[in-house]
Amino acid sequence: MTKSTFYDLFLLFLFALMLPFEARAEADPNIPVASGYVTWLDASGAFAVNGYKVQLGPSTVFNRVFGPNLQMVTRTNPYPPYLGERIDVFGKLGKKHSVLAERIVLQAGNSDVSGRAIIDRLPQGKEADGAGVRIVRADGYLLRLTNKTKLTFSPPLASIGDLDTNLWIEYHGARDKSGQVIVDHALLSTNLINASEDKLREKNEYDPAEIDDGDRQGFLSKHVLGMDPRRIPAYVDKPMQERIDRIGKSLIPAYQRSLPASDETKIEFRFQLIDDHGSFSGITLPSGVILIQRTAVERLTDDSQLAAVIADYMAGAIEKGEFRFAPAKQKLLAADAVGAGAGLLIPGFSLATTLTTAQVGAHLLLLQQRQRSRVSLFLMEDAGYDKSQAPIAWWLLASKKTKPIDEINVPERSKTLYEALGTTFHPQT
Repeated sequence: MTKSTFYDLFLLFLFALMLPFEARAEADPNIPVASGYVTWLDASGAFAVNGYKVQLGPSTVFNRVFGPNLQMVTRTNPYPPYLGERIDVFGKLGKKHSVLAERIVLQAGNSDVSGRAIIDRLPQGKEADGAGVRIVRADGYLLRLTNKTKLTFSPPLASIGDLDTNLWIEYHGARDKSGQVIVDHALLSTNLINASEDKLREKNEYDPAEIDDGDRQGFLSKHVLGMDPRRIPAYVDKPMQERIDRIGKSLIPAYQRSLPASDETKIEFRFQLIDDHGSFSGITLPSGVILIQRTAVERLTDDSQLAAVIADYMAGAIEKGEFRFAPAKQKLLAADAVGAGAGLLIPGFSLATTLTTAQVGAHLLLLQQRQRSRVSLFLMEDAGYDKSQAPIAWWLLASKKTKPIDEINVPERSKTLYEALGTTFHPQT
């Protein structure tokens, strides 16, 4: 484990301390006993929230959040939830990981959306429809550019006629009931490879299949200099290697396939099986090398589940996560080193809260992780995989030991995926 990886995990742990509990044993009527997303449902109307099976009774009351108020909801029988719906359940914890529901509150999601990402698809082409609308897919959202969208272009881009895939879009908007984001303003710029990024990619360019035990990093080197992923030996298992190659290649987005070999923004994706002491965590390198742990491949026997994990790593390379977020992490570490860890003001929280640099780092890491998760769902959809298996894949990998899924706490990555399934991929009526 590199120092950077250890720091990232530590930051996620700190951020987790700021998140609400998924289920509470206390029967306080003002506190939900289960709060989260619908993670399972069947044709009978039975469903689970964050893995807790919800037991409905004849007196169960349903409310819907509407602005600052609650609205009564007429209950149909059975109540038809949908995967990824945001729900608070009030009542008591029952046996066998269940909740006896007295009141259910259907939560409204946050409609405000902003970010910066690569445009990976134009679902309706470059031209606007009859209403002057263009749909852009980026950041794991369908972004709707209208005649009211304030567009800014970074040279050499000059007009909406330059709209294409493989461009950066920095945007702000609000998600509507269709799941699309109505963009109020956006900046379009080219996907350039600057000298720093080119150097980083070149540094991480190698053939992972040629690394053997003789190249393995020694104990002293690993713990003094940090883990070098280029020295992790390839794990030789032909069927498993062929499986990750097949799935990985199927997930490469069409715009990347269409780029000529001479285009410096073309990512040469390569997928290599490794075995790094029982870890499930894979590694994405800026050069397009994706290292996949043997343990993850063995546990995820469903191809859609394995596709979810590989797509996540690929999204990290497409969105240049390590390159874009690395400077921020370095600044945070430098700030701590000079004693400036008393706090920083950052966007992304509902109030202007002063947070420690570690908390800021956790927030940045979480933003990166959430982007990868959202983008991965569209990569899966393009390749024909079952998107509903994506949160399950990360859920299964959240425990070192093999356990029934309802005995594992829902990891943050799975929550992000359920949220996307319940919003972007589930239009509301």
